[in-house]
Amino acid sequence: MSNELWWYLMRAAGLTAWVALTATLVLGAVVSGHMTDRRGARRWILDLHPYLGGVGLAALGLHIVAAVADSSVDIGWIAAVVPGASGWNPAAIALGVLGVWLLVAVEVTSLARRALSRRTWHGIHLLSYGAAWLMALHAAFAGTDVRNPIVAGLGLVLVSSATIVAMLRAWGPSSSRSERTDRRPALDPTLHTPAALRTGPAQPSPSVPPTAPADHERVPVGAAPR
Repeated sequence: MSNELWWYLMRAAGLTAWVALTATLVLGAVVSGHMTDRRGARRWILDLHPYLGGVGLAALGLHIVAAVADSSVDIGWIAAVVPGASGWNPAAIALGVLGVWLLVAVEVTSLARRALSRRTWHGIHLLSYGAAWLMALHAAFAGTDVRNPIVAGLGLVLVSSATIVAMLRAWGPSSSRSERTDRRPALDPTLHTPAALRTGPAQPSPSVPPTAPADHERVPVGAAPR
């Protein structure tokens, strides 16, 4: 493949990854932040979220391969994984490498979610917001397409969307609403049990001895009543 094709492939894959991964972040925040209560919409977003994430990661991988294969820039495999090791625009490339490492942490912990606590998984997943900003800075300082008004406008929309959902998540409904522990005091079961069940089997009432008749009412055995 010619060097020019690698150059175009690197740019196209980078933009695709930026759009898909930012959309994944926004959709995930909408669901976890309870920004929509429509059951159909939530189900649709939950189906789309991993699909966009997979597309974004695939495009990101292609972007890295094309950047290394492009001989017009001095970016090797070491520079692709070590921040600051690039011979071409090291600061901008370092921003992209840091963003990739954050995404790797998010993806690995997502795959191992069942082995992690909710708090640990959620804390690492929040790194997605940092990755979104690092991707934007990487595109601004390393990309040449941001000089295009259309691409610049698209980048502004992506950054604004990530920032807005981050603010809504920070000050909106808690994403762990359904995970909260019920700390209400334990109820005394005897206070909420019908009396017939609480007291057990009915006990026979104690027998009451009959009242003895008064002396003037006593009748001797065999005597006729007066």
